[in-house]
Amino acid sequence: MSSRRLRVLALCVVLLVLLAGGGFWIAARPGTDTTATDAPPVVTAPTTSTTEVDKSLMPNDPKPPVVPAERVAPEVDAAIAATGTTEVLVVFDAQISGTDAEKRAQVQAGIDSITESLPAGSWSVAGETPTDPTANLIIDARALSVLQDRPGILRVQSALHEFYPAEVSSSDGLSSELGVSANLATMGASTPVTGAWASGFKGAGKTVAVLDTGVQTDHPFLMNGTAQKTIGEACFASAFGYSTTCPGGAPMSVNEASKVGAGAPCPVDIVTQGQKECNHGTHVAGIALGGDGTGNSGIAPEASLISVQVFSYKYATNRITSNTGDIDDALQWLYNRRADFPGLTTVNLSLGDGLLYTGFCDATEASTFSKVQQLLNVGIVTVVAAGNEFRTTGVSAPACLTNVVAVSALTGGSGADLRANYSNIGPQVNVFAPGTLTSSIPCDGTAAMQGTSMATPAVSGSIAILRQGTVGATVSLL
Repeated sequence: MSSRRLRVLALCVVLLVLLAGGGFWIAARPGTDTTATDAPPVVTAPTTSTTEVDKSLMPNDPKPPVVPAERVAPEVDAAIAATGTTEVLVVFDAQISGTDAEKRAQVQAGIDSITESLPAGSWSVAGETPTDPTANLIIDARALSVLQDRPGILRVQSALHEFYPAEVSSSDGLSSELGVSANLATMGASTPVTGAWASGFKGAGKTVAVLDTGVQTDHPFLMNGTAQKTIGEACFASAFGYSTTCPGGAPMSVNEASKVGAGAPCPVDIVTQGQKECNHGTHVAGIALGGDGTGNSGIAPEASLISVQVFSYKYATNRITSNTGDIDDALQWLYNRRADFPGLTTVNLSLGDGLLYTGFCDATEASTFSKVQQLLNVGIVTVVAAGNEFRTTGVSAPACLTNVVAVSALTGGSGADLRANYSNIGPQVNVFAPGTLTSSIPCDGTAAMQGTSMATPAVSGSIAILRQGTVGATVSLL
């Protein structure tokens, strides 16, 4: 986004709380993290009327530049050396314009020009033609040698670069009280009586897309009376090297209409990294828009939901895993089907690759940058978790992109530095939000979870309310 100054974070958090009208349970969290020895601080309500962030963690102007990238990502070279072929995303230089059909034709012409220059038998098509200048191919070393020297190729990156849910520890044994409470109001802004809810702004007519591990769409917290809040579902969980969670055993087409049940959770009995990671998407959705707004609820309880499953099970690592190709397909699907969801305002990505990016990563993560920009160009904002690696110099991808809203987590504790100790922070971060929250999980359950994954849907729900309350406002103004 246009401003990346962390000194505005206090204002952003106050705005978030004003919108929520007292949105969450901020639960004290036992220290169960394995990546650091210091436990997350116990949450206590601040006594002052403002929220401050330790200024020593703020980056100095000017902002760091986008980090330049090698034309070929190192993991592409490594994969071809190991297996002979690999799936890649080739981002090329082209000016694309016109209708979506015209854009596809222009992109296909660009793909044809590229593949005609490759040796016979060195490549195959792995994906559908998008509306941005990206080719999804399977290539070998012969094709790669041409691509790395061909004019107009901006980036050859792995379609299999991996991402994980941005949650930091198990929720077992924590409070199971569902929803959000007035604890946020003590952080300096408002109460449920004087907040946005009281003014009639609860996200009505707006939609949040959650790209995650799937959602139990008939969870009581995600119902509007007898009707589900979910208005769209899709699945782009890869079967290439994974066990796909998609109905029918294969991802959907990026042009296909929504399918009931496609966005269901992956098997909830899978335990990876000591956690039931398939609970993640249902929890995230509840934070954004759960409840009915009359009591403990998510931020935008009258908003609608699109559940997009982008996680598969990887046997080799025993992890619930997503990858760049699947995430990009999900973003392309939302763009292609946007006419089906005219209220779509926000895409929530509570995930990250766990790597450290000290600068912006538009060049290294070029394909995702392009997909996000397509959505931004039609007024749809992508909100991304900063990651939970305890870092103070940068964030994980895709939060390092310049065209997303990157979210770090607050603890709600007293003192000048309210950043949760696990939460990444860097020059890419736009806003903080509470990171230890109780919400819905599959099988009609509830649980407290912790991470920038939880902070991110708080912001996504807030944007839905902002869009409801500021009809006609541009994304940059918001």
